[in-house]
Amino acid sequence: MAAAPVSDPLAAAATVGRDGGAQTPDPAALVRLVGGPMLQRWRLLDRYRVYLLEARHRTPRTYAEYRRTLLDLWAHAGKEPDQLTARDLHRFLYGRRLSDATRKTYTAHAKAFYRWAAARQLLPRDPLVDYATPPAPLGPPRSLDLRDVERLIRYAYSQPRLHLCIWLAYGCGLRCAEVAALRIEDCQPSGRRPHIRVRGKGGRERVVPLHPDVAWVLGCALVELPGTGPVVQSEVDPGCHIGAKHVSRLLNQATHGLRPPLRATAHQLRHTFATEILAGGGTERAVGILLGHVDPKSTRRYTAAYDADAWAAVLLLPNPVHPPAN
Repeated sequence: MAAAPVSDPLAAAATVGRDGGAQTPDPAALVRLVGGPMLQRWRLLDRYRVYLLEARHRTPRTYAEYRRTLLDLWAHAGKEPDQLTARDLHRFLYGRRLSDATRKTYTAHAKAFYRWAAARQLLPRDPLVDYATPPAPLGPPRSLDLRDVERLIRYAYSQPRLHLCIWLAYGCGLRCAEVAALRIEDCQPSGRRPHIRVRGKGGRERVVPLHPDVAWVLGCALVELPGTGPVVQSEVDPGCHIGAKHVSRLLNQATHGLRPPLRATAHQLRHTFATEILAGGGTERAVGILLGHVDPKSTRRYTAAYDADAWAAVLLLPNPVHPPAN
């Protein structure tokens, strides 16, 4: 019997981790499955992967994000990499509803790839060399009301894995990818200085001190686990990590499961962590260290969301209906 046609060579040649895990393409399998023009993109992507991981020291997750953007771009344009034009990218960005930040990210991914490919003469030219990156004005981060955080925590009492994810995001300010990657051997919930060691963006490590309540929740969770391995484990494959998208999906499902539902994202728990520390008197520098920010501008967004002087100044506004007594 003839084999069924393969619509997605990458999917057919990949080992997909269950429960949201990562997928790892097999280059040899790709060569067997595709040929001609299709083979060009996979060879380019494989060389780009080597460049990002070995020369630029990027993580496999970062490469996966670049690859996804490029494959979506080429599919939207209906063209191979060497046929793309700046107009194709523009239609990809503005032919559908995307946020300014997403357009900026997609443009950066595409421009970086074509700049690399043209510099190494893997493609005849860089079609995006004159394409300007769209601006993405960033406003203050949106944090949650503490009453909503309490609702989330109470909702998750009967779901230990979800309960722990909420506390790691809110109580430690972790990104979903950092929650997924956290390992038992990097956790010290007891002792004089309880802390966790977090591997963040770009593989950078940081130490996050634990609030006593967070240390207690984490310590209770670790009692049920072995001495090594992921803190947040797959229910399908015990002992294995779950993916960052699966953590995000768990938290988002919890917000929608509340009654009334909470219109929020998983990342807003991280925003709330930073905003509440600033509101309690924490410094911008301390928040930047806890969040793992490399650029101080990233932390200043949180300062803009809660500027103590601005909040105090509002209290000086007189009420014209009930003016203060002389």
